[in-house]
Amino acid sequence: MYKRSETVTLDDVVMVKHASGTDADLLTAQLQVASADPWRNALLSPLRPAPIPAPDGRLVTLWPRINKLDAEEAKPPWREFGELLARLHRLPIPDLQPHGGRARLARSATDAAALHPGGPTDILRQLGLSLMRSWPDGGNRLVHGDAHLGNCGRLADGRLVLLRVENLGLGNPAWDLGLFAGLFGAGLLADADWGTLLDGYFARDAEARRRPWPELDHPARCHLLMAAVAEQRRDYTSSLAATLLETCVRMVN
Repeated sequence: MYKRSETVTLDDVVMVKHASGTDADLLTAQLQVASADPWRNALLSPLRPAPIPAPDGRLVTLWPRINKLDAEEAKPPWREFGELLARLHRLPIPDLQPHGGRARLARSATDAAALHPGGPTDILRQLGLSLMRSWPDGGNRLVHGDAHLGNCGRLADGRLVLLRVENLGLGNPAWDLGLFAGLFGAGLLADADWGTLLDGYFARDAEARRRPWPELDHPARCHLLMAAVAEQRRDYTSSLAATLLETCVRMVN
């Protein structure tokens, strides 16, 4: 049975027990990137640059405890977050595999099939499979793979860094912006917040401002599908679940 990652905090150490089936060699490579310059300027460095096997065979990584961002705070640091993503995307390209976005999408499609068979959520599985088939090729920049405010924290010196590396890899930088593009398109992210995030990104990557960014469309659809499935699993009666499902229905139709 597939088990997702679990996190336990003991004093100043955060222990992450990774999902079953996590590749030890890949995770080690990701940890080593986060431990080294210049990548640790954008990523939280682990306390140990290699995973530890738990008795049940799953892998454990150790991290320093830092102040995580509150994704629900009234004024998230959108500009600073955009700058952080751009800084990550402009770092030297390490020796890593493609980022974990496609595997996350595949899991969401599988999860969607088990939601309410024969009901309106069946369209989520259909959309997930369609997005898998249309997965774009190309892109060799360093990508976080699961970038959102909840995966950010501040170091003691005030710098913002990205947490978690199990989806870190190579790909199109548009993937890391896809969640916010999708939420903006669905009316779930304010125009001002999306604009401020992009302003921060463009401040670090002026060349990106000149691109039309048509490659944002597919990541945005993927992230909305994954968010819809996650919210259906969490609370299918919520207004957010209804909004995300309706958005996915429009994407299909």
